[in-house]
Amino acid sequence: MDILEEMRGALVQGSSERLSRILAPGVYGRIGAAERAGCVALLRDLPSDQLKAQPNLCLFLALDAFERGEIPEGRRWQSALAALRDAAPDDSEERRRLDYAVFRLSAQSPQTDNANLLLILAILYNEFLGQPAEYGWLSATDGFPSVLRGAKDLSDWGKNYRAVRSIVKPMLHVLLEDEGLGVCEAAVAELLYEKNCINEASIEVAASLTAAAPEIFFAGMAQLARINRFDPAATPARVILRQLGEQLEQRGAEHLIKNYRALCVRFLIEEGELEPVREWLQHCESDLAESRHPREGYLLTTRARAYIALGRYRDAATLLESVTLMLERGFRPLDTADCLANSAIACELLGSSSLAMEKLERALELTRPYGYIRVFADLGGQMLRLLERLRGSHRAGDPYLAAICAATEQFAQLRPALYAPPAQAEAAPLAEGLTQAELGVLRLIGEGRTNNEVAAAMQIKLTTVKFHMKNIMGKLGAKNRTEAVSIARRQKII
Repeated sequence: MDILEEMRGALVQGSSERLSRILAPGVYGRIGAAERAGCVALLRDLPSDQLKAQPNLCLFLALDAFERGEIPEGRRWQSALAALRDAAPDDSEERRRLDYAVFRLSAQSPQTDNANLLLILAILYNEFLGQPAEYGWLSATDGFPSVLRGAKDLSDWGKNYRAVRSIVKPMLHVLLEDEGLGVCEAAVAELLYEKNCINEASIEVAASLTAAAPEIFFAGMAQLARINRFDPAATPARVILRQLGEQLEQRGAEHLIKNYRALCVRFLIEEGELEPVREWLQHCESDLAESRHPREGYLLTTRARAYIALGRYRDAATLLESVTLMLERGFRPLDTADCLANSAIACELLGSSSLAMEKLERALELTRPYGYIRVFADLGGQMLRLLERLRGSHRAGDPYLAAICAATEQFAQLRPALYAPPAQAEAAPLAEGLTQAELGVLRLIGEGRTNNEVAAAMQIKLTTVKFHMKNIMGKLGAKNRTEAVSIARRQKII
């Protein structure tokens, strides 16, 4: 029996107490947005005074309101929960349980910034050493393949992440499921990745790969797939994603599957494999309909990326505009910058260059305090053209922009099919069986660059360039690099 059927049965019996047991604190994070919306719709059939008499129902409704950006509504349910807490006898177990629920809700409020979040976590840790599982664990990821921008955007913590980690890590066994193993490492790996410290990120991410909690394992494996794109000798991202899917299925993590599929779609878009992207988009459009719920943010931005890849630029621009407005209700600078950067590309491809530059500058303003690079760099060639125009106009001496341009150029060479016109994107990965990395090397060789220059441009080892060239010559039937370039040009591979 699913949760909505159980709730309908409780309503037939007129039992708000049974509803409260069904909607235990841990349930909220384990069900999808559609189920949550169904639960809320059923709860609204009850009189307000019955709802306010049940702590679990107040907590559920407050979380839902906060996630929808309905702050006043969320505060009303939070106040109802606090009133129940204040009415409970001092030093009673009920008072303790309700105290935890009130603080937990404060931690998850979109208006709780990183500084206050640290204070709330400290209070939860100091006051609730023991068995908080019965009160419902906090979530680090909220089902997203990320800790850095999961349940909360932790960008401000990242400014002094070593100090914050030393404070937070000892608390996690009380606050998070499975003692929070791998959480700090996953968050730091993501932070270092966004700052383009790829090698350091690969070291940090290792601890999250053995996490027992499916959410943290999901975030860690997603990050490993991103990191491994830069090392042709490492396990390919496709293999990592396949292993991730198998593990999530074995662990019964059904609540993560939608975002897992969206993650896979993002990699398909990078590689220019658009047919499965079309199939996913058809299902996604019918499932999400007009949803603009923050919990669906990862799905919605992936949907917008699919629109861009398939040439539906106006659909992408419209969707990204509404998602950006949704994100701006809370403190989510990295997600907002991501939306603005993709929106800039969509606007540029629509012919609205001035609007594209405006959105790009807004995104850079958000990321500059944190030194984020990859949020732009991972958008490849289309983003590079925008960045170079901005740099040439009035920011030639900007070291932050120069670092972003260098990283974006490298990624554009690794993923030439990303956001290319659809016909080019579909053809690119099929060219004589060459991989994206091999195509990148071949294009640079075709420009007359030496192996050392190719290695520097792509930020790979000289031996890796030689390895790629050997494979290229074998696939093209060429005797040397000059002949390989000649064949590639004749066959319009480059």
